[in-house]
Amino acid sequence: MIAKQDYFPLLRRRIKEIINFNSDYYEEKHLRRRVAIRMRALDMSSYREYLKLLERSPEERERLMRVLTVNVTEFFRNPETFVVIHREVLPELIRMKEENGSRVLRIWSAGCASGEEPYSLAMLVKENLGSRRDFRVRIMATDIDRDSLEKAKRGEYLEKELLGVAREYIRKYFERRGEVYRIKRELREMVTFERRDLISDRKYGAVDLILCRNVIIYFSRELKEKLFMDFYESLNPRGFLVLGKTENLSGEARKKFKIYNNVERIYRKEVGPPSPHTFPRRY
Repeated sequence: MIAKQDYFPLLRRRIKEIINFNSDYYEEKHLRRRVAIRMRALDMSSYREYLKLLERSPEERERLMRVLTVNVTEFFRNPETFVVIHREVLPELIRMKEENGSRVLRIWSAGCASGEEPYSLAMLVKENLGSRRDFRVRIMATDIDRDSLEKAKRGEYLEKELLGVAREYIRKYFERRGEVYRIKRELREMVTFERRDLISDRKYGAVDLILCRNVIIYFSRELKEKLFMDFYESLNPRGFLVLGKTENLSGEARKKFKIYNNVERIYRKEVGPPSPHTFPRRY
């Protein structure tokens, strides 16, 4: 018979097996808090009881997944970060491409939630390129939450969800349909949404800019350090990595990246050979 105190490790293992959520590298206290949200909602007091429900209820598995992958997001979240991306990072990347004779710009929004971040980036790319048509831009937007990705693909938002968007951008990049504002097709075509697990799925290659903000807060130190090096390998030489305001590089990555803007947690890959194409390219 399994002791009462051992049921959380069992629940943790079964979460990985039955809802395909890799819980191994998440801090235990974070997982306990998330599971507790569902247990309180169900007025349950034991992990054993909750595990039995999870085993037999597809609906509860979906609810738990939403809680585990809860995403707080908005357009141009932390606007100061986007100011630096708009005024410094993107112009620098465009200049580098021109010097190297390339016209392909690849951006990765890792943990894109319901699409606000990658669409914000798409707007800023358009602002920087203006009427130019010689650049091929691909923004890869990934998340583990299927519901969030479905909303992101539709590109439809209510007015209250556009509080961070300048009126000029709403006019230029959205179409109003009743109470809904939809991202215009020219921006939607720049973004590719895919379900991807940062922990276990293969990473992209030949990327110029990666944003991974407030996604890895609850990851173990070991996993964070591995992901930072994965990002390093994914980036082209002199590419940029943007983390969340409360996140810092650790481990070997501290030696590999150069601080570009410490306040906005923007780092740069200064040296190293071109990154391998670890993910099939569409260009």
